[in-house]
Amino acid sequence: MSFANKVAIVTGASKGIGRGVATYFAREGAAVAICARNGAEVAAVASELRRWARTCSIGSVTSQTRTNSEASSTPHMPILERLTSSSTTPRT
Repeated sequence: MSFANKVAIVTGASKGIGRGVATYFAREGAAVAICARNGAEVAAVASELRRWARTCSIGSVTSQTRTNSEASSTPHMPILERLTSSSTTPRT
C-alpha cells in the first residue's frame, strides 16, 4: 500500500511498535512526524527514516503541544496513529 502524498504522525516512535509503525509509513512513502519521550533516541530514528520518507519531523514530549497544534492546523490530515498498549497495527 502506498502512502505517497500523505502524512503520518506517530507517537512513541523511538522504539518498539512505534518505531515499527513509523518505519512502515516511511517506507510506503508518507511524510512522517514522530515524537517520543527521549529526544536523542527519536532523533536517531528520524535519521534512519529519512532514507525513505520525503520529510521526517521530530519532537520530544516537551514539544508535544506544538506538534498537536501543527497537526490540527494541517489540512487533509489523512493518517493519525496514536499508539497505545492495545494498538498493534496502523489504521488508515
